[in-house]
Amino acid sequence: MGVKSLSEIKSQFSKTQREAEERDAKRRAEKNNLSYADLSTSPVSIEALNLIPEESAKKNKIAVIEANQGKAAIIVYDPNAEGTKQVIKEIESAGYKPSIFVVSLYSLERVLGFYKFISQKQGKISGKIEISGDKNTISEENKLDSLNKIKEALQKTSFAAADVNKIFGIILNGALDNKASDIHFEPEERRVKLRIRIDGALHDVDIDFKKEFYANLLSRIKLLSNLKINIRDEAQDGRFTIRVENKEIEVRVAIAPSEFGEVVVMRILDPEAISLSLSDLGLREDDLKIIEV
Repeated sequence: MGVKSLSEIKSQFSKTQREAEERDAKRRAEKNNLSYADLSTSPVSIEALNLIPEESAKKNKIAVIEANQGKAAIIVYDPNAEGTKQVIKEIESAGYKPSIFVVSLYSLERVLGFYKFISQKQGKISGKIEISGDKNTISEENKLDSLNKIKEALQKTSFAAADVNKIFGIILNGALDNKASDIHFEPEERRVKLRIRIDGALHDVDIDFKKEFYANLLSRIKLLSNLKINIRDEAQDGRFTIRVENKEIEVRVAIAPSEFGEVVVMRILDPEAISLSLSDLGLREDDLKIIEV
């Protein structure tokens, strides 16, 4: 039997510690006649999180992970804490019938981490996104006017959940700089392909997203487009607006289920990209003169 490395020892310790946390959560659930939940990989509804302000959720160790048709799935660390009870009463007064689940601190912290995807400025979803500042500036030296430049910009990110807004901004900015008409996200068995339509032809951006990151990106797109995050087996259509400097560009979004996940097609309706003069149509000079007359 070989000697374990330090990283293996740390990994084993972390696993043992987490298993102990989950056992403790199960005991607390049984003691209070409540259900237990392990949320290490479960999806979280960003819309549902909005029912409890982030400050209150963190202070009282509570969160809403799903809300639909007057019912709310609520996770708690300590169901007997006074602050927790008060928040549950507020959810009930808002017209929701709560289902309470006791969770470990690990599961709770994972769910609370999703608050980063809720806009701090807006509070509610506005369906608008601004492209400005940082890597998304419109200055000439930062223009992402080739597929390779888009790829290079994406490769500089870590593809962590916290990078969702930055990565989405890079993709949108790259599409605008290349005067693209469509952005496609196409899930495959183990990855998600990014493709951009330029001059009528679809081009692969030679970079793939892992399924775990794509789930976060998909939630962001759905939120902006005012679509239901928890609907994954039906087609949905929506739209949002990109604001770039002094102009607004509409983006129409179509999402549909497929064999390996939800496909997203975003149609960019940029007036400057689609406005063509007669000379841009490729007509012969004599035909052009006839039309101009």
